[in-house]
Amino acid sequence: MIARSLSLALAALCAAGLSAQTLMIPAAANTGDLPSASGWPFDYAGNMRILYVYDAVHFTGQNVSAPIVITRMRIRADGATATWIGDTINSLTVDLSTAPVDFNAISTTYDNNHGPDRLRVYNSSLAIPAGSASAGSPGPFVVDVNFTQPFLYDPNAGDLTIDFVCSGPSNAANTPTIDASSTTGQALAKRVYGLSYAGSPTGSLWSGESSHAVEFTYSFGSGYASARTYGTGCYDGASTVYETFTGNFDLAGAPTNSLLILQNGNGGFTVVPGSNVFFTPASPDLLLGDDTLSASLALPFAFQFGTLSTSAVKMASNGYLWLRATETVSDLSPTVAELLTLGPRIAPYWTDLNPAALDPVTQQRIGSVHFDVDPVTNNPVFTWLNVPEYGSANTGNRNTFQIELLPGGAFEIRWQNAATTATRQILTGVSYGLGARDGGSYDLSAAVPFSTGRDANALRLAASGRPVLGSTINLNTSEIPANVAVGAMLFGLTKIDPGIDLASLGAPGCRQYTSIDASSVFFGTGSTRSMAMSFPNVPTFAGVQIKTQAAVLSPGANALGLLTTNGLELNLDVN
Repeated sequence: MIARSLSLALAALCAAGLSAQTLMIPAAANTGDLPSASGWPFDYAGNMRILYVYDAVHFTGQNVSAPIVITRMRIRADGATATWIGDTINSLTVDLSTAPVDFNAISTTYDNNHGPDRLRVYNSSLAIPAGSASAGSPGPFVVDVNFTQPFLYDPNAGDLTIDFVCSGPSNAANTPTIDASSTTGQALAKRVYGLSYAGSPTGSLWSGESSHAVEFTYSFGSGYASARTYGTGCYDGASTVYETFTGNFDLAGAPTNSLLILQNGNGGFTVVPGSNVFFTPASPDLLLGDDTLSASLALPFAFQFGTLSTSAVKMASNGYLWLRATETVSDLSPTVAELLTLGPRIAPYWTDLNPAALDPVTQQRIGSVHFDVDPVTNNPVFTWLNVPEYGSANTGNRNTFQIELLPGGAFEIRWQNAATTATRQILTGVSYGLGARDGGSYDLSAAVPFSTGRDANALRLAASGRPVLGSTINLNTSEIPANVAVGAMLFGLTKIDPGIDLASLGAPGCRQYTSIDASSVFFGTGSTRSMAMSFPNVPTFAGVQIKTQAAVLSPGANALGLLTTNGLELNLDVN
């Protein structure tokens, strides 16, 4: 059947070049305005050099995992209410290369961030058109760089370096600020820059992450075979609940705002409005220092958190509660990755806080941290009271919030006041940790009530390698449930994206991603299946595309008892 499907594809498709596609980075720019803004270098009225190194995951995380030819780059205006008259940048050069360093190890010496494939893709003037943007919506594309030479980039070979040398507009007020992100874990890029640039080989490092909203026009490289996934299998699940903020924290309320979080029967959490009643702490201050943990705090009852039954916890000065007393870290820099991979925790307001900060006049501690047992309910309550963010003792940026653990595994998070600088990263969330899955962020001020399910990986199809003519690869189906005894590999010539929802057949959330022009049935048990697929060494087949998808019968998965994988697009070529 596999041979038949391949012959069908070869007979039906020609080796024409692949059509151009576009990709936005960061991925969050696909769905709205990014949380930050930066005009550099396009609103700096003077010579400037600014070099970015973008993490390759911007590409691989959006199913671009094979070599591509980039021919155009557009950069978007920030979605702030504004009108600009436009201007012309008299001189702009843009160099691209595959970075020899990870973006987190960017060098202040510009050329050390360039690989041997460095290519000048633009060297001319550039017009910034007049336009306007409305608050809350992405602005228009205002920087449009059509490359004079296409750049071949392989995300598997390293991160992407983009190097601008720009004369700037005649008047910075004529051009808009640029849609950007400085959110850790979202921007996934760093930059080195030089103002009044006069050829210095080194620049200044911007300490945080920084990423423009950039759209690339690309095609998959001629002469390069690729195997690209699209769509998703059924059913993905992620229990973790979180929201990240860059300043502008919107969960605090007067006098109190709260969320009640229950552990549900599906292995996840159910989030509903809380009581909005704040418990006034009566216990002594724990006297936590900067970036420290409390001693082990014994609970009045065993608290069930997922599979963990805990009798002792630790408070972190940086705004979260470890659900295990064995933890040793009080991390000042919140990241989603750490929330998911480290120990189980509840984080009302994870950021860089300093309970030991002193009032500059009285030289007394400003904030305090408390552990109480409510004498009425016998519930443990953990309170961060007027704790300032690090370095802000003079600014009044003081934060009050608490957690109350309830019998049965529920808990309430309450916020009275939250005030940080606009660039401070904050994470609010709850996770079982220890390798939990990332289901994406929630808008905790608007999405309530909602529920999550248990961590589960969707049925997945992947290729063991690229479909180079004359080679053999394996098509690997993984995350197969234990009750599956039969499945099928489906092959087609027509890509169906975003896919046909199979809800009408009794499999809601499962989708068909390819026409079914051929199929091959497989039997047996186990969490993975592997099927070999060989490609003839015939150069005229270069550019042929075959779409494939797997499906298995899994009784009880849904009314139909069917699970499907993502789609997989195989582009055959000579290398």
